[in-house]
Amino acid sequence: MDNTDKDADSSPHDEDCDDIDRTIHPGAYEFCDGLDNNCDGAIDEGCPPCDAGDVRYCGDDVGTCLTGTQICVGGTWQACSATRPTVEVCDGQDNDCDGLTDEGYQLGSACEAPGECGPGVLECIGERQVGCSTGPGGSQDNSAAELCTGLDDDCDGETDEDYAEVGTACDSDDADLCANGIWACNPDGHGLECGAEVITDLVELCNDMDDDCDGLFDEDFGVGEECVGLGGCGDGVGRVECAGEHNVRCSTNPGGSDFLPREEACDRVDNDCDGETDEDFALLDMPCDGEDTDLCENGAWTCTLDLTDLECVNETEEDIPERCNNRDDDCDGEIDEDFPLKYNNVVCDLPDDADNCFNGVYACRADGLAVECFGDDPSAAESCNNSDDDCDTIIDEVDADGDGDLACAYNHEHRPDMWDCCDSNPDVHPGADYHITAFSCNDPINGWYYPDGPPHPRDWNCNGVVEKEIPDTRKIRLCIWPTCTISTHGWARAAWDSMPYCGDTEFWVTSCEPFTCIQRGYNRTQRCK
Repeated sequence: MDNTDKDADSSPHDEDCDDIDRTIHPGAYEFCDGLDNNCDGAIDEGCPPCDAGDVRYCGDDVGTCLTGTQICVGGTWQACSATRPTVEVCDGQDNDCDGLTDEGYQLGSACEAPGECGPGVLECIGERQVGCSTGPGGSQDNSAAELCTGLDDDCDGETDEDYAEVGTACDSDDADLCANGIWACNPDGHGLECGAEVITDLVELCNDMDDDCDGLFDEDFGVGEECVGLGGCGDGVGRVECAGEHNVRCSTNPGGSDFLPREEACDRVDNDCDGETDEDFALLDMPCDGEDTDLCENGAWTCTLDLTDLECVNETEEDIPERCNNRDDDCDGEIDEDFPLKYNNVVCDLPDDADNCFNGVYACRADGLAVECFGDDPSAAESCNNSDDDCDTIIDEVDADGDGDLACAYNHEHRPDMWDCCDSNPDVHPGADYHITAFSCNDPINGWYYPDGPPHPRDWNCNGVVEKEIPDTRKIRLCIWPTCTISTHGWARAAWDSMPYCGDTEFWVTSCEPFTCIQRGYNRTQRCK
């Protein structure tokens, strides 16, 4: 039901037969004007008849309405030719001829223009339109050209209407064609840019989907193309299919839709089609040792005739013996183990050298069949150094002059009865006899030879004391008369005379002539040791 009342005559639009003319409405006075003034469906009911040809004025000169005339035809007034009321529009005129201009438009009232135009007042704009003075076409028009700013710049009630793609999905400059971004205004507001892609550079996966949004499925993987399977699976043609998102396989390979399982055999063929050949026989072609006495891997593991196992065959050399050559000939992890003197690093002494020192070691003989002593020092001679240089268990047994007695300070301390105080002179040694002369010694003058310094040149028997052959007690007086006798042989010396020293020659008295007291004897030289 339409309850509007455009002509403000208090009659609703649905009941008012002319809702533009306020003189026409239900209950109005029925004028004789050729109109249904009271909306009862009858025209000029109750009007008196008129004379044909009569003319009279009708209507009003109010607003845009003008008076007209009516002609009587057949006793009835015809329609009035006056200008009738129209719908009131905002044009500065009284269109509905009610004495009011632009009523109902609230002109001059405060208003807010759409968008960015701001507050103004209501006024008539353009062809019978009412609008805000600050809006498009208004006297204070604040509208501008529409930009892409998220604002209603032209104040038409729409935002960015010239950029309909704003907020819709887009694809930026990446490797895929997927619209993962959103169209947005560019910084200067004159265009669009695709930004804020959540995921970029999507690549095609093998998953029966169009991952890179190019309208194709798995196009980078050759899915569906013919292929030949691996190894023993190659006897049937298959088709390439996805094997996970990043790989493909031939459908006849393991895991493929056309795969027929097979067991691996030892035959140099990839029977189970896993890309490996004879993988269950890891030792195939590896060196091996057959059933011989050595441990050398001179053979090779080879497939058995039934293709189910391996056997060691084709050894190039068997029963290799160990030789003495610093090599592991029999491949048992040990070198020269059959030659224990060399294997155990046993030391040795050359049988034909001058010492008993084990300064050598057993080493392989040139022919590799035995060992012999190498590296011994044949010149290891004993010296005075408080050590057993020649390894005979005797320390410092030095006898350079070959007199059977030993030099060195060690022997002076430990074998004094054998200590030779001058080992460069064979006549000087313990037990030596008396000598007239002194001796010279060419032994090294150091503590290893002489614990108390060089020997006395007349200590021929090395006892540390110079002993005279004839003691100083063998001194007699001159033969004195009248007795003319002596008690023993001796040096003819007065009581106050000194005795002869080593090497001195003096008269040795052997008797006295009776009565004359003449001394009898000979010249004798004192000897020492």
